[in-house]
Amino acid sequence: MATTLLIPVAPLIPLIILLIKLDSAGPALHINHRTGMGGTDFRMYKFRTMRTEGTGFNVGLTRAGDSRITQVGRFLRKWKLDEVPQLWTVIMGDMSIIGPRPHLRRLLGQGQELREFLSIRPGMTGAATVYFRHEEEMLPKKVRDEELETYYIHSILPKKMQLDVDYAARATFRSDLALVFSTLVEVLSGYVAWSRPVGSATLHEIPISTAARSQEDLSMEQDTLAG
Repeated sequence: MATTLLIPVAPLIPLIILLIKLDSAGPALHINHRTGMGGTDFRMYKFRTMRTEGTGFNVGLTRAGDSRITQVGRFLRKWKLDEVPQLWTVIMGDMSIIGPRPHLRRLLGQGQELREFLSIRPGMTGAATVYFRHEEEMLPKKVRDEELETYYIHSILPKKMQLDVDYAARATFRSDLALVFSTLVEVLSGYVAWSRPVGSATLHEIPISTAARSQEDLSMEQDTLAG
């Protein structure tokens, strides 16, 4: 499937590389190590969307208005074109189309929840990916840059991990198709289409209540910070 998806976007790759190089100094590809299934690290590829020169802080997360993101980078992120190189990672077997997003090892904790999470092959899109589509806007500005990773580790990451683990336990071929469809709709329209049908299947099979609680919890935490 990854090869099938790569074929239609292949003609765009040289153009994307050219735009990145013209927009800012640095390589076109961003390569870093993520932790995958079984706790094994692998190389994950993305088109570079951020400046390589120093910007005053070194945080692995981004939030709305991050000055490190280039003009071309914002466009690529909006349409998820920065993720295209990950199709190669899927072909190599380190990732799949559907699965939890892989994380930097330093962000991961320990315990049974992590073992369940790492028993799943990471993917390009997943239940948490769609529900937390606007994660950059969800990271509160009240949290200082140097504290952002700590906030993410304690307030957002556990909810994402649980959502992906819950989905994997109940996933079916039909729900996977619906998830891919929902991802495409979300990218193209910005609308979370969890109840949109794909044939006879809908994403009602996904534990939506878990995600709803996650977002409610985050809203309460953000209100507390704002206060």
